[in-house]
Order: sequence, then structure tokens, then C-alpha cells
Amino acid sequence: MWGYAYLTAAHILNKTPSKAFDKTPYEIWVGRVPKLSFLRVWGCQAYVKRLQPEKLEPRSDKVFFVGYPKETKGYYFYNQSENKVFMARNGVVLESQYFLKSQVGEMFILRSSRRSATNYFSSGSSGDMDEPTTYKAAMAYSEKWFIAMKSEMESMYDKKFGT
Repeated sequence: MWGYAYLTAAHILNKTPSKAFDKTPYEIWVGRVPKLSFLRVWGCQAYVKRLQPEKLEPRSDKVFFVGYPKETKGYYFYNQSENKVFMARNGVVLESQYFLKSQVGEMFILRSSRRSATNYFSSGSSGDMDEPTTYKAAMAYSEKWFIAMKSEMESMYDKKFGT
């Protein structure tokens, strides 16, 4: 769910004005003013019509809005009963109703309070023994870390990661 929240936040930020420019990032990239009429409140309830319901089944499902698809028009919805995210073009969105606290607790796995056993295989076999363990140690070689980070970002850009 957090991935959809981050992508939705980025989508909305790209359609809001920037301090650096007089235009929105979307306007700079695409060349036209963004339409804001389709924006929805993240996590609000919605009802999406089922494609082919049986005679006695409900005609729509209660779902939650979680984002916007990149390539097509529509919305991403989360169906809690099936624990699935799906895309639909139409849905009745109730922007005043959100996830309930009891529903959120069921959706996310809580971590155990017990201490986990040490994984001896992975703790001593990483191969990179010169990796700093503190912020101060990392800042002593900040230029090397910056170069490594830049190389990693270029690699992700070349492979079109996240687009």
C-alpha cells in the first residue's frame, strides 16, 4: 500500500506549482496545464461496478482509492475482501469516508516483539568489510559515496527503473 501512496503523492506533486518555476512540473514536461478535476483523496471509499455479477450478488464492490495508473485513464482501487489492487475507469468515490483504524490493522502485518535470531551466514559474508557503520565514518569519504550514488542512479536511469 505504501508504494501506491508514494506514487500518488508524486503524481499530485507533479501537478502542483513549483517555487523554482511559474509553471507546474507537468506543464513544463507536457506543455499544457494539468486537469485537476479527476484528483481524488487517497484512501477514501469507493464503489466500483462488477463486470458480470450473478443474479443475487451485489452489483458493485466496496473498495478504496489508492492511486492513478501511468499509461491509461482510470484509478487504482484496493479490494479489501480479496486483498488485491486493480484498475478501473469508473467508480463512485466517497471522499469523506476513509480506511477505518480496525481495517488498517488487518491490512498490515505487525512485527513480532520477540528478538530474532542472528543470521550468522549473512552477517559475516557480505564481502564489503570497509563499509562505514556510522554517519561520521561515511562523511569522511563523502566524495566516494557521492560518486557511487551517482553511478547507481545513472544505472537505474539507463535501465528505466521506476518508469
